[in-house]
Amino acid sequence: LYTRRVINATYKLQTSLISWPTESERIKSSQVMQEEGFPGCVRFVDDGRLIPLSQKPPVDGNHYFDQKKRYSISVTLICDVKKKFILYLAKFPGSCHDAYVFSHMKVAQEPEQYFDQNQFLLADSAYTNDQYVVPAYKGPRELSDQQNVNFNYRLAQSRVRIEHAIGILKG
Repeated sequence: LYTRRVINATYKLQTSLISWPTESERIKSSQVMQEEGFPGCVRFVDDGRLIPLSQKPPVDGNHYFDQKKRYSISVTLICDVKKKFILYLAKFPGSCHDAYVFSHMKVAQEPEQYFDQNQFLLADSAYTNDQYVVPAYKGPRELSDQQNVNFNYRLAQSRVRIEHAIGILKG
């Protein structure tokens, strides 16, 4: 009950506290990321972060049971190069796959409203590669060629921003 109220309250405040960056802010981010080898990267996405629930929800409760063997709500977060959150979605059960939750965000459904040409998000391997999302290379590390290993290493070094931002949020 209280978790849902807090989530609803944050959604009401989202437009005044959290906003997608302007064109000039996206260009500045892209310039920073060019130095790291990802020209065009303007944001970082991560999810699988779970808001624990104190009890099994009365409606569709089993869907909220996550891989950590507890009841939870899945959260998808997007941050910028300065570790500032700019978008989030927290409404799906903890058992939902990362890519599924992301696919329900407006940034995934209407990317042309959020990105200029050749701009994209960096993501982990749970996401699908497309024009606007560049995930880590999937495949067993021992079977990956050196280029893919190097790519994933550099991607992880840049994506650590979202991990740090989540750590800051958690306190």
